[in-house]
Amino acid sequence: MDYLPSMASLSGLYLYLLSSRHLPATSPGGAATEKSRSFHLLALLRGCLLLVFHALFFLLLRFHSLYRVIVCHNFSPPPSILQAERPPPPPAAPPLGLSGDEGSTYAGRALSHLLTVVTRIPANSRKYELLRGLADRLLEENLLCGSAAAAAIGGAALAHAFSRTTRRLEAAAARLQGPGRRPDGSMEGILTGVRSRLRRWVDRPEEKASAATAAAAGDGDDGAEDAAEKLAAEALWLAEKMAACGATGEAVAAWGAATGLARASLSSSPRLQAALVRISAFLLRQDDGGEVGRMDMAAMWLPLLCRASPAAVGGGERAGVVAALEGIIAGLSWGQQEEMLSLWLHHFASSPHSDWPDLQPCYASWYAASRKLLLLHEETLQKGSTTPEGIRLLPADASST
Repeated sequence: MDYLPSMASLSGLYLYLLSSRHLPATSPGGAATEKSRSFHLLALLRGCLLLVFHALFFLLLRFHSLYRVIVCHNFSPPPSILQAERPPPPPAAPPLGLSGDEGSTYAGRALSHLLTVVTRIPANSRKYELLRGLADRLLEENLLCGSAAAAAIGGAALAHAFSRTTRRLEAAAARLQGPGRRPDGSMEGILTGVRSRLRRWVDRPEEKASAATAAAAGDGDDGAEDAAEKLAAEALWLAEKMAACGATGEAVAAWGAATGLARASLSSSPRLQAALVRISAFLLRQDDGGEVGRMDMAAMWLPLLCRASPAAVGGGERAGVVAALEGIIAGLSWGQQEEMLSLWLHHFASSPHSDWPDLQPCYASWYAASRKLLLLHEETLQKGSTTPEGIRLLPADASST
């Protein structure tokens, strides 16, 4: 940038300083002439001072620019530092099959989209079986190719679809539950009815979609109930596919967190209860999912298992569910075992039609072990020693002790 002022600007400044506005009016006489000459000299001196100041200012700017060039040249960092401070290069283009969008893949998004479409199509549609068969084929091919990445893609898509289906099923069951419809006749039924009315004002997109599905399936409660049963059947189908992909833990966690669905299931229709019992029985028989997740799921769905008709599952499945519940209870602490068995006893006694799941041997075994613990505690008090720790639930044949 050139800071040197032009001659035109300096001449204009000089003419401005020497303009007649700065000079007094001439008067006849020597005094006036002398005063006019002094004013001319002062104006000339002022112009010279301004020119000198302007030149000094220009030289100062030039010196500053030269100083910056010298300093930057002498104290410039080595090339290694410049390379270290250089921003990282942009990521390379993703390989074939990857989209580069938050780690997602084309195959994963396509499979997730297909599962979403399957859960939104009415069951009486001709395209439903076609698209569900397509999803079955793609999931099976992911497992047959022997790739861990392909199996992970299938598991992630199934987990997302199962969580979404569970939320929609919970919303559908809440709409079917009328105000005050509680099997125990408590005031909680009235509060649940109020919540179900308020929930319609703040529906999530999944809940609105479930309402649209219910409306498409038919009119009134029958259409909504058919839509809820369809969602329950799809949840069981997704859970079975997740078990094949080794992603049972996500299904157990999502099913154990569906508190609203478990509460609404106690007053649902027998057909919907049977569908929910099949899902719970299948997930309880799976070994995966972790002890905490299986414990939460067992505590959440044990009331429905006691109140619903056991005809929903076969004899072998019923025995497997009882064995799974006994194993879950055996892995709990002593106080948690008491809570779980008390929960079973309350709902088992309140069910007039079902004798399943029968945990009487487990209850008797726990009571026998508790009695033995009491006797050991009494004996240790008499001997002055400490109470033994680490006593767990005894096997079922220990009830004779």
